[in-house]
Amino acid sequence: AGLQIGTAAAPAQVISRSQRQIAQGDDRLFLTLASSQGSLINQDGREATYGPGDFVLSDRTRPYRFIHDCDTAQTVLMIPRHALVQRIGSTERLTAIRIDGSKGFGGLLSPMLQKLAGQMAHIPAAARTRVAENAIDLIATALLSGTEARPLSAGMTHVRIKFWIEVHLSEELSGEQIAAVC
Repeated sequence: AGLQIGTAAAPAQVISRSQRQIAQGDDRLFLTLASSQGSLINQDGREATYGPGDFVLSDRTRPYRFIHDCDTAQTVLMIPRHALVQRIGSTERLTAIRIDGSKGFGGLLSPMLQKLAGQMAHIPAAARTRVAENAIDLIATALLSGTEARPLSAGMTHVRIKFWIEVHLSEELSGEQIAAVC
């Protein structure tokens, strides 16, 4: 399903995504799960501090800044834009929002996602796509249920509907079905 996952450890650092980097065309979404203290993200006019088990979404098509005050360890899921956007709509309202990895749905999902990277080699190849699709479904659920997300504007709703129709053009579509899904 195009989902990539990895782990990383690094000393204290600042990571910024500039307009020059954005112009190179990487349009993936990153879900970053912290394994250590002292991380901050800034994107889309929001800033969130997150710690062990917590996770945040960042969008590589817009500027962002991560600040790690100390040595950091994290799990990063690189999600194809289309795979998550078809489930959550616009990403602008969900970036740089901390999802608590210690309780609620985030508390259930965080340990699973942190273990996923180390377990992929033990999952049969035939099942990996299904595991990736299910992981993206669960991530979408966590993002939508774990935030006080702002409602979509009428313009963004229109864009979301058009995108969903384009993705499903090969199917028989009805107005009722489109309205229910979008």
